[in-house]
Amino acid sequence: MSESTLRVLSNDEIDVVAGGISFDDAYSDFMQGGALLGGGAASLIASAYTGIALTPALIIGSLTGLLGSLGGLTGGLTGGVTGGLPLLS
Repeated sequence: MSESTLRVLSNDEIDVVAGGISFDDAYSDFMQGGALLGGGAASLIASAYTGIALTPALIIGSLTGLLGSLGGLTGGLTGGVTGGLPLLS
């Protein structure tokens, strides 16, 4: 048989050429990796959204004591901040 003749590779030869991984294994790893990547991206976006949504409320909540102690300077604001954002009521 000359070197230019085509022949079918055996399973052992295919495993050596492919690095010992089959298409099914590679596809499964790709799909699992994609799912994990998507879950990580969703978690990152949800955390960022939560931080952006809660930060103003946390800042105003931490200033409630200061605003209440200023008396007339705040226009009569003596209690907690209410109205506006549902997180503050």
